Amino acid sequence: MMATLLAGALWLNAATAMGAPVSTTHSIVGGVLGAGIAAGGLGIANWAKMGQIAASWVISQVLGGIIAAAFLYLIKRTITYKGQNMAESARKMVPILISIMAWAFGTYLVMKGLKKLWKTDIQTALAIGAVIVLVVYFVVRPWVAHASKFISNDKAGVNKLFVGPFP
Repeated sequence: MMATLLAGALWLNAATAMGAPVSTTHSIVGGVLGAGIAAGGLGIANWAKMGQIAASWVISQVLGGIIAAAFLYLIKRTITYKGQNMAESARKMVPILISIMAWAFGTYLVMKGLKKLWKTDIQTALAIGAVIVLVVYFVVRPWVAHASKFISNDKAGVNKLFVGPFP
């Protein structure tokens, strides 16, 4: 494990110094795999599990990209392509988008973050996420409505609603 940590730390520092994109998780998994192979040979590695880990790295990036593209498309169609009504459209859509984000984070935290304290099923987590959506929507909506009074009706003005905290 010391060799793994040392190899991971050296690689992270070297890659960062070169300005290369680097992942701590990838570095540590590679270090553990390398230390295992060095200690016990190629046969010691569970290659099926390693394949699953590597596949998850690719799949998560692709799914993240697809979801981000879908949200970008939604934002463009419902806000930025509205011309003279951009600020008004943003006033309606930004609280909904923030609520969707809160639902995703809230549901994830209930399922993963609290699993040591409280085991729950997906339906309960989704229901708690729905309550979080309602609370966040009704808290954020007045903030966005107030902030939207002070923005210009262009892309730069609307972008200010996405960065918060609101004025």
